Amino acid sequence: MIEIKLKAKEERRLLAGHYWVFSNEIDGLDTSIEPGTLVRVLAHDGTQAGIGCFNPHSLIAVRLLKKGEGDLPEDFVFENLDTAYTYRREHGLRKYGRMCYGEADNMPGLVIDRYGDVLVIDVLTAGMEKLKPQITAACQKIFKPKGIFYRNDSAFRALEGLSGTPETVGEVPETVEIEENGVKYIVPIRVGQKTGFYYDQRENRAFLKPYFKDKLVLDLYSYIGSFGITAALAGAAQVWGCDSSAAAVEFAQKNAKLNGVDDIAVFHRDDAERLLSAMKKGELPDQPDMVLLDPPAFVKSRKALPQAVGLYVKLVKMALEGLKTGGYLAFSTCSHHVSRELFMDIIRQGVSKSGKRAVLVELRGQAKDHPVLIGMPETEYLHFALLHTEVELIASHSCRIVARKRVDIRIAVAVGDGTVILAPQVRDVGTHRQSLHWHVAQTHVSLMESLITLIGIGVIIFLGFFVHPSRHRIVIAHVGERQDTETHTHVAESTESSNHIVQVGILGVLLHAVLIEVADLTRDAGIEKECQRVDRRIRSRIDIIYLIVLMKAKSHSIHTCIETRSLVGQ
Repeated sequence: MIEIKLKAKEERRLLAGHYWVFSNEIDGLDTSIEPGTLVRVLAHDGTQAGIGCFNPHSLIAVRLLKKGEGDLPEDFVFENLDTAYTYRREHGLRKYGRMCYGEADNMPGLVIDRYGDVLVIDVLTAGMEKLKPQITAACQKIFKPKGIFYRNDSAFRALEGLSGTPETVGEVPETVEIEENGVKYIVPIRVGQKTGFYYDQRENRAFLKPYFKDKLVLDLYSYIGSFGITAALAGAAQVWGCDSSAAAVEFAQKNAKLNGVDDIAVFHRDDAERLLSAMKKGELPDQPDMVLLDPPAFVKSRKALPQAVGLYVKLVKMALEGLKTGGYLAFSTCSHHVSRELFMDIIRQGVSKSGKRAVLVELRGQAKDHPVLIGMPETEYLHFALLHTEVELIASHSCRIVARKRVDIRIAVAVGDGTVILAPQVRDVGTHRQSLHWHVAQTHVSLMESLITLIGIGVIIFLGFFVHPSRHRIVIAHVGERQDTETHTHVAESTESSNHIVQVGILGVLLHAVLIEVADLTRDAGIEKECQRVDRRIRSRIDIIYLIVLMKAKSHSIHTCIETRSLVGQ
């Protein structure tokens, strides 16, 4: 076996866990050696560092198959692929999934995806090209497929000096039908992207299922519809998918029909940036609750990284700008040139430029059949984040009730240029004290809704003061948009128990919901245009903030202090 010697101290990266040797790390590079030849790699002191496949014409000159002393097993190809399959079976993957993932499975440059009885294989290096007969034999023995399709169409093959002619072993159809997470797909294995399907997002699609319920979902770069159809089957109200490829859209439509959701998941050929721009401008039929942003690998090389980062930031920014407040953005990148740190920096920049407040719900990566090899960051290429756009806090109110049993209650309900959002947080503060906090959030409503809300408040006051004669107070504060922070204090006293106020408050919330529905009906009847005309003059100046104190006291002497601190205009 030919020996290749490293320069002094160049074995440090191998010792740290990496499996590549670059051409500039070799002492006296011999360009006459045939690409794909197995070589023994020696450290500068003459000790064996490993055995790998050599290509003198590639920047990555050696890709190791084995580290340390000793020889490769005679049938190492079969042993490596069998070990890889054992790992997949342990994770419940048998018929569908990635059965070999390059360096992570000790087969650098080899990708094997299984589609039931058919294997689709990408051979990306000269070393694996020379081992193709052994690979075919091992696959037939382990998987017993009806057909094996070597696509040979990756751009990486050209970097290794390899041709792009496809090869077929056995029977290989144009398309195959697979199942993932209970969803069926028709996959174009001969002409589709990668090997035909993106198995690497399997677990991320499953993770998103609870978030799809009742959402209007915009699925960008939808390809053959895997995310969008998963959303539809998980209970999404509507899914709009788009892709720039007419062929991909056609398969997405077929897959939607195959799963019986073609009335919910609708796919069209369109440009993602154009749709994001239209979403921001309010030109879509409705504003999405959730955006799925899974763009292609814009980063083909490290030189293209700055431009690609700028494009990723722009997409995140545009998606957040057009989302409803309280909506979700699922964002992914799929290039090993984008590290986890850079991925998070892209998100930070996009959020900052959007002017929105967002929180990271979860940060995820590629599926388990795409294992990340510790020591080789290049094997970690897929980054996935779910972001939630938080509601804007427009006011904060506190109410303290002092009785024989000390209780702290904080309640806030906001209406007027803002829909009522109740987000209670309850915490025990001791045997004699409890705290309840309601967050106030701002979303846009019309003047009509604000006026109808005032009617609702009037009904609540009538019920509270006349139907039930207990003494309590409902406070309505008017706050201008540009008003500086100020504090209002209201004091109310009750000389008797107010147990009924709980029921009154619940009735009031229900009534408010009904009245908002009435407002929606008025818009549908054509009144909205007139509302907007009036709205433009006074909407920017008025926020109607009302507090309904819900208390159930066991004392006959209660002193209530309500303190309101306005945050509007800050």
